[in-house]
Amino acid sequence: MSAINTYAERMGPSFSSALWVTGLLLRLGMIGVFIVLLSFASRTAWPFALIIIADLFVFAYQVVRFVNAASLFYNDTGRFWTIVGASVGYVVAGLVTFVLWFQAFMVVDAALSGNRSARTTTDNSPSILETRAPPKRFRMHLSLDGRVLTYDGIMSSGMMNELEPLMSQSPDLQQITLNSPGGNLYEARRFAQRVLQYGLDTHVAIECSSSCLLAFTAGANRTLGPGAQLGFHRYGLDFKQLMPYAEADVERLQDQRFFEQQQIDSRFIERYFQDDRRALWYPHKNELLDAGIITKR
Repeated sequence: MSAINTYAERMGPSFSSALWVTGLLLRLGMIGVFIVLLSFASRTAWPFALIIIADLFVFAYQVVRFVNAASLFYNDTGRFWTIVGASVGYVVAGLVTFVLWFQAFMVVDAALSGNRSARTTTDNSPSILETRAPPKRFRMHLSLDGRVLTYDGIMSSGMMNELEPLMSQSPDLQQITLNSPGGNLYEARRFAQRVLQYGLDTHVAIECSSSCLLAFTAGANRTLGPGAQLGFHRYGLDFKQLMPYAEADVERLQDQRFFEQQQIDSRFIERYFQDDRRALWYPHKNELLDAGIITKR
């Protein structure tokens, strides 16, 4: 039995080889491959998918070989703390590897998501420069001459992250055309501030209601298309759990000051903020003109 055990120990992996060659050097090599790919191929999915799969097998091989070598080394020398120190090195290398795997996975996921988005884009009109949000939430497009930006849909959380760059990169922009039932109050306020900042006109083609009115009223010149309507209702918080720190009266006073700043008739503002919340009020175009909501027919 002793001869057999001695032969098995000689044939097993050496501790120094498992630690430095198939351990440290091989791991540094794989880490280097990840870093090179992240630097020069950060938008291509297939190299990262291949290297993640390959490195799963490489790392498993390294761990198994190290465990076998460490077991033989301990039986031969009894040097426990040397094995502990080497094991800590493997743990650190493993953590670095997992971070790189995660970054590589994010590249693969982003590339696949981009392909899915490209396949779902159906409007290829050459007359429109367009950026899209999630389906059925909002859609915005810039006319070919760069003068009119049209916003269709709900005032959604995060919409200004797409809208602000489009506005700032359109030096010829003159008008915002709105078609929205309202939505996120804070996003609508950000929209209104950008309209003011750039001195833009606003126009409603179909309907602008609720918080959409903030963006519309920010316009230098404000107009309605044929049959277009503006819908008003008293402020309230229907989904308090989504904005636990918001108070309806505080929000109302802030926007009331904004409407006053925009030279809206005080009697109209008073009715706006005291009217029935359960239904929208659609004033006649003459009322809107008299109150200063629209600036011309």
